This record gives sequence, structure tokens and C-alpha cells, in this order.
Amino acid sequence: MEKEQKNGIEKIDVTKISLRTLLRSCELCHFRNRLQSKIQKYFSNKGNSRLSITLRFIFFSLKLLFYLRISYKSKYTDNVCHVLIRPGGGVGDHLFFLKYCYCLKKKFQETIKIDVILHKLDSYLKYLYEHISFIDFIFENNAPNHDVYMQLTRFPEIQNIDVERIGLVCSKKLIDFWFHIAQFQQEYNNLYLSDFLGKCFSTIYSRTRENQADVYNMLDMSSTADFRFTIDEKVVRDTLSKFKLVANGYVLLQTGSGHFFQNIKNDVRQWPIEYYERLVTLLKRKYSDIKFVQCGESYQ
Repeated sequence: MEKEQKNGIEKIDVTKISLRTLLRSCELCHFRNRLQSKIQKYFSNKGNSRLSITLRFIFFSLKLLFYLRISYKSKYTDNVCHVLIRPGGGVGDHLFFLKYCYCLKKKFQETIKIDVILHKLDSYLKYLYEHISFIDFIFENNAPNHDVYMQLTRFPEIQNIDVERIGLVCSKKLIDFWFHIAQFQQEYNNLYLSDFLGKCFSTIYSRTRENQADVYNMLDMSSTADFRFTIDEKVVRDTLSKFKLVANGYVLLQTGSGHFFQNIKNDVRQWPIEYYERLVTLLKRKYSDIKFVQCGESYQ
């Protein structure tokens, strides 16, 4: 295995083929995901004719071709791999996401820094991340280019990667990690388009929602039992005080699936309103001192 020194950092030449393959995989996955998104958008608009769709595809392809020719460059210059991850889904998904970040940090220790970028609609969850030791920084809506940019709801998805930086600052073990994620994206791309397919895939391989994101078991999430996180006690006290609640004195109900699934008509959580009314009435009769609090989107 040939090695060379550049700016005091060991560069592993044997990984060059893997890095080129990694970049190609990420570009193809990004192009395919953007294309599928456009297909769904164009065909869902009933006002589009075949000519209109064709012209839109041509324009989109030219624009994306120009975009792919622009090299993605990280803003960082130190000897650590900086990773930016965008979580998706609801509150429960964020909790599983945190375990993924914990196991990622546990495996690669000080050779990696993990930053999180939150959607505008998820900014209220910032308090969940602020006091977690394995998260280095939290961005809202916008962030500088990192060495690796990922999204994660069910499965990890590399969106952008600076392969020159990765070749310089990452060990072969860490490069192999990014490489296998990119390979998984290519081989199982349909899993990113359907939660149902993802669930079926996970069931076949005896996975639970908790370790679903750990493709090829690279992070040993199944055997990790020491994952813990706490919420700032002051935030808890202030929130309970704001709504005149006391600990262990209330029940929280969410009657819908949140803003990500508000257009779904047959979601299993969406009971008819009269069912919820009946449930709360029965519970209130038995536990008269308990307060019932409903949360969710305003339309619910």
C-alpha cells in the first residue's frame, strides 16, 4: 500500500479507486433522486401535456448537468472529517436519528465531527440537540459546505461529498464506511422512495426501526445499549409551567401524523374524531385528576 505525505496528513493512495467510485455513486444517486422527484411533480399536475412535460425534462436535465459539473468543495481545512446530517420525519424519527449519530461518533471518535441542520419546520426541536455531547453544532436552514452532507430519515443518503478532502483526512476505515453507504444507495434506491418498502426490507433482515439506518451493520447499532440523552431540565420546567402542567399529571395525545403526512387520508393514526372523544371521555371518568393535552398541526 503506497502512502504519501501532504501538509502533514497521510494520504492513502490505495483508496483512489474507491473515492472515484464513491463520487460517481453519489452523483448518480443525486441525479436519480432529483429526476424521480421531478417525474412525480410533473405527472401530478394534470394541466401538463406531453409536450410540456418533455420540454420541462429537457430544461431540468440541462440545468442539472451544469450543476453536476461544479465540484463540491468543503469549507473546512483541518485534519478532521466534518459531516453535516439533515434529519427527516417526525419527533420519533429524530430520536432514532440521535442514536445513529451517537453510534457514528462512538465508532470514529475524534476523527469525525457531526453537525446537524434542521428544516425550518423542525426548528422547535433545536432544544433536543443543544445539550448533546456527540453533536458538535446545530445549523438552521442553511449551513456551509461540509466534507460530507447526508440526509437521514429511514436510511442514510449521501447528498454531497468532497472526495479530495475525504482522501486526505479520512482513514481507510472511514472511507470504506462512506463507500458502502453510497453502494447501498445505488443498490437499494427504491427503499428511499417508500417507507413501506423500507419496512419490508428491514423485516426480512430482522431489523427494527431503531437500527434500520445501520446499513451492513457497520455501526453495531443492534448491540449498542449505552445510548442515552437528556433534555435540559429548565426547558422541561418552563414548558410545563407555560401550560400549567405538572410532571406525571398529564397525558399527551397526537391525533394525526404531523405536517409531513397531512395529506394522507388512510393513515392508521387518524382515527375518526368521535373515537378520540370517546376515549378521552372514558379515561377522564376513571382518572379525573389527569389533564389531557392535544398536540399536532392546527388543521387537526
